Amino acid sequence: MSDKINDCPFCGSSWIETYYDHVECNRCEARGPALDDWDKALRAWNSMPRLEGDDLRRQRSMWASRYLRQRRQRTRAEYERIRAERNSPEAKQARADRKWAAERAAWLARPIDGAAN
Repeated sequence: MSDKINDCPFCGSSWIETYYDHVECNRCEARGPALDDWDKALRAWNSMPRLEGDDLRRQRSMWASRYLRQRRQRTRAEYERIRAERNSPEAKQARADRKWAAERAAWLARPIDGAAN
């Protein structure tokens, strides 16, 4: 049997990952059937019917909109996490400590009145 892996039948991507019992597309997350061994899983993946023409374009646009939506949600969640960390009591105390240290260093570095330079 040939070990050639066909592109994804749903989105047309060649970014395919093989596992012991199934084949999976990393782009649209399509997954072939889980079978007993790798040869059977690969044969099943390669025999899946492929989308063509308008169906393939529609599937790709659906994938793109889902990807962008997930990316926006992930970014929003990341911003929320950063905001929560920034407003935590530990972070506020660390900022106050840094401010105090900077003020103390500035005070210690000030010139003393009447000192000869």
